This record gives sequence, structure tokens and C-alpha cells, in this order.
Amino acid sequence: MARRRPFRTILPVETPARKFNVDPSRRVLVAADQNSDNLAVLRIDPVTGQLSPTGSEIAVSEPVCVLFW
Repeated sequence: MARRRPFRTILPVETPARKFNVDPSRRVLVAADQNSDNLAVLRIDPVTGQLSPTGSEIAVSEPVCVLFW
């Protein structure tokens, strides 16, 4: 079994993320920031686990959960 590596950066949201989740492909992390009303999308390096901004943010009023269907 492959060893899982920890995420290594701070999420680029104005306040601590209320909730976050990794997509099923394990390529991106989406963080919900309830206080700034947005979702931040971050790319996950498959080797190091390093997070990097994708430049994508989604305006959502008071997000409290991140789910993938």
C-alpha cells in the first residue's frame, strides 16, 4: 500500500476553513470559508502532498460543507 503524505501548506482562505474535502481522484482539495463566502480550489501534488492554488474560487453564501457526488 502506498504511504499517504500529509498536506503541507496553509489553505489560502481569509479565515480557517470551516470544512474541506479531497475529490475522488485525489487531485484537488476544496476548502469552504464560511466567513468570506467562498470555496477555494487547490491542486494536490501526487508525490509530495503539497497544495498549490489553482486560481479558482467559487462564490457561495456561507458554505459549511464540501461533498463530491
